Amino acid sequence: MAQAGDVLVLQGGEYGILALWPKGKVDPRFPGPVTLRSKDSQQPAIFTGLRLNDAQNMVFQQILFDYRATSGSFKERPFEIKNARNIVITDSVFDGDNAHGTGIRGDGYGAGLGLSIRNSNDIRIENNMFKNFYRGLTMGSGNGNIVRGNDLSGMRSDGMNFVKVTNLLIENNYVHDFRRNMEARDHADMIQFWTNGAETPTTDIIIRGNVLNIGAGDHTQSLFMRNEAVDSQGKGRAMFYRNILIEDNVIINGHLHGISIGETDGLTIRNNTLIRAPRRGQIPPPSGRGPKHWMPRIKVADKSVNVTLQNNVAPAIRVTGQRWRVVGNLAIQDMSLMQPGHYTRVFENGLAAAPYALDNFRTRAGGEADQAGLGATRLQEN
Repeated sequence: MAQAGDVLVLQGGEYGILALWPKGKVDPRFPGPVTLRSKDSQQPAIFTGLRLNDAQNMVFQQILFDYRATSGSFKERPFEIKNARNIVITDSVFDGDNAHGTGIRGDGYGAGLGLSIRNSNDIRIENNMFKNFYRGLTMGSGNGNIVRGNDLSGMRSDGMNFVKVTNLLIENNYVHDFRRNMEARDHADMIQFWTNGAETPTTDIIIRGNVLNIGAGDHTQSLFMRNEAVDSQGKGRAMFYRNILIEDNVIINGHLHGISIGETDGLTIRNNTLIRAPRRGQIPPPSGRGPKHWMPRIKVADKSVNVTLQNNVAPAIRVTGQRWRVVGNLAIQDMSLMQPGHYTRVFENGLAAAPYALDNFRTRAGGEADQAGLGATRLQEN
């Protein structure tokens, strides 16, 4: 029987589904950390499913979580943490699978919710890779969780999805290269928050230092935080997002929803850089929409209060609220070479094509963005 402080080193190979709950063969409520770690990261231990219910103080390192999609489903939860506390997953891989037997909506595209976390506190998901799922990471009703340093790619719908969370840090993640089924008309977002049907608000969120990059993949909305409970369900101020900080992120994408935030009390959006990709003329705009539809912008719901928009570099910032603090932002564009803010005046190689490497968008020395504290810091580094 494992004891607090134990490190269980696993030989490479497949172990099937790991299912732990208090009344099972092993009570997963440990008083101190118990670690499961692969002996060799190049030949890792493989779990085809994870069911942690009411677990406490567990650490997973260098594990391969390998999903095998079942026929006819694309929203399974193969790896799930519920009602848990103090769980860490680090340096691991969540490897998805293509849907089959679902018809035109899903077949051949990522299936399953890569990692589902519900009603769990003090969870840390760090330095992992998620690839080829319907949605990469979903989290609901949690407090004190950290999502840091992860790489998410090949998603059909969402990279990360959150509801009813508090004291959450989303930091230094790389979300990129989505593989969408355009026939399915998914509402694809790299990072999405929502309140539809929620009874408690999302509060105290930091979204910092992330890179959201279309790469060589399909365009999506980038950071999208609609507040359905307020804008369409009549919940009022009690359901406003509260105390939200969005800073130092790089967004390279091809949709007007770059940073879109619903009704919020206490919102700071600062030092972010938003860049349109693909370039104007590379693909036609949606029917009835002009080329500006592809420009990622910053938009905040009108009713929001205590809002600061500062030192961002973006094609557009929609300012409608009264008494908002809006200062030091730079408008950029790739529509007219002779007009201010053109990418050639701002970035080292601002008209570079896919896969849109960050080095191309470093701040041009002596250019319009070459001033202290403007835009994302990683693009200011020499």
